Amino acid sequence: MAKELVDLPMKSSGNLKCKLQLISSISEYNIEKRSWIDFLNRPRVRCGLFTDPRAVEQSVRFDNGDTLVLCKLFRGDRLVALVPLVLRKSPATLKFGLFTVCRLFVRSARIADFEFPVEQGICPYQVFAVVVDACTRQRSHMDLVSVDSAPMRADELREYGLCMVDIQATYTIEFPEDFDAYLQILSPRSRQKIKRTVRRFESTAEAPVRVVAFRNPTDMNNLHLELTRVWERSWHGRVANQQVPPVAALTTLASQGWVRAYVLFVGDQSVASVLGFQYKHTFYYESPAYDQDWQDRSPGIVLLYHTLKNLFETDPPERFDFGAGYGQYKQVFGTREEFRGSIQIGITGRGKLITYLQSYLRVLFKSSRAAFQWTSIPRLIKRRIREGG
Repeated sequence: MAKELVDLPMKSSGNLKCKLQLISSISEYNIEKRSWIDFLNRPRVRCGLFTDPRAVEQSVRFDNGDTLVLCKLFRGDRLVALVPLVLRKSPATLKFGLFTVCRLFVRSARIADFEFPVEQGICPYQVFAVVVDACTRQRSHMDLVSVDSAPMRADELREYGLCMVDIQATYTIEFPEDFDAYLQILSPRSRQKIKRTVRRFESTAEAPVRVVAFRNPTDMNNLHLELTRVWERSWHGRVANQQVPPVAALTTLASQGWVRAYVLFVGDQSVASVLGFQYKHTFYYESPAYDQDWQDRSPGIVLLYHTLKNLFETDPPERFDFGAGYGQYKQVFGTREEFRGSIQIGITGRGKLITYLQSYLRVLFKSSRAAFQWTSIPRLIKRRIREGG
């Protein structure tokens, strides 16, 4: 059975009670999975893709020492929120921009997304504050607690004593009735730029251009092959050294009807890809990649255009989520802007030190970058590149 750690009212919890369970094996997980899914199926419960158990289980490696921490919150005897944290010992990388300063091993408990399962009417910031209160009593198990992609809500953050870091503008699309109506929402300049890019790519291609959609479980072997080919020639493989998810994981997610991936071909060559997921009327635009040899032709823009067109034509979602991270194309295609960030809380002295150092380096880097932009050096570099020197 899963080890139960806490069943006590926490400070800042109001009338909520929190119970923590440590799950360290697949057998313990399977026992809890059924009740977890039953909770998600309640009509008043909202949840995002990355905190659904069938997605969480793809990122937990029990055989590598990972532990799943299930935080169950009750109002009276009624379960009103269920927050999954993946607890693992891993190096916390302290960075100054793209440069790694040092790595410190830390026991980090991470929530993959702020859209964790919670009943309507329950404030997710209050839920997270209660979870943190519970985790502070477990210093022997974890150093840090963090959650990604939390919306910037100043009043709620202040009320529950939470501080957000690494705040970024994120973009979504609220789907209108059809693709033409969506294009009309965009600015005339953006609309013209997109159509001109697509026309130029298709008219100058040396072979026929086509976009292939992958949704069925039987398609996952071919999808894995094409994603691997694109990622090997993209930033994902050449710089970040990222790996495509295993075929088994893709097949599991596709069997739930969630995988909705697209690959752009020129002839038989795959030049761009996106590993998308559609879950509860939201399309998640994940891991877009393109062959860097085609960078000047903007294959990513072309694929995104055709992806959106297909989404409107077949089983349209209600919302398109670009996810975290900056990208000018997101601002061009997006129809709604929202500021999101991560919340990170140090539990032990080591965790608090890492949190402080990361915040300090982030502020220092942004200040240095702003000061650098005021100089004439960026203009000189751009001019030198244009001149071919």
